[in-house]
Amino acid sequence: LVNAHAPLLVNEELGRGIWLMTVEAPAIAAGARPGQFVHVRIPGMDDHILRRPLGIYAADAAAGTVDMMYQVLGFGTEHMTERAVGDAVEMIGPIGRGWQPPEGCKRALIVAGGVGSAPFYPLAEELTAAGVATDAILGASTIDALVARERYGAVLGCEPACSTDDGTYG
Repeated sequence: LVNAHAPLLVNEELGRGIWLMTVEAPAIAAGARPGQFVHVRIPGMDDHILRRPLGIYAADAAAGTVDMMYQVLGFGTEHMTERAVGDAVEMIGPIGRGWQPPEGCKRALIVAGGVGSAPFYPLAEELTAAGVATDAILGASTIDALVARERYGAVLGCEPACSTDDGTYG
């Protein structure tokens, strides 16, 4: 478990109200496993004593970076969108046991939706790297919220099956 002062490298909107935050946190990136998360404290939110728990969307140990996806739902996440590249956040992580595929696993299906698809992405990477035939089904409220589709497609080698609540895709 690491407490890191992590400079922002990216903080951009991917789709309507869904954001990607990439930070420099080498010690967290080196220890991250699929299914783990971090607790993030955002400067300027002194009235909010609780940190924001965010699933790890990707961790690159070589680059020392951690990606997190978040959705704007209230004051705290709205405040996060105002952080600029170079600003820093305080993070504790990686937290949680993470996911391990069962021994001998030959085929896997990942089913996830919206920003909830983010923590499953490292699992898709790990499964495909281990030679496990992996498929994904992603859902979201609208096509604008299917923000992980391309990244999943790149690691799986084919587009995941997708569906939206409003019928704009899939």
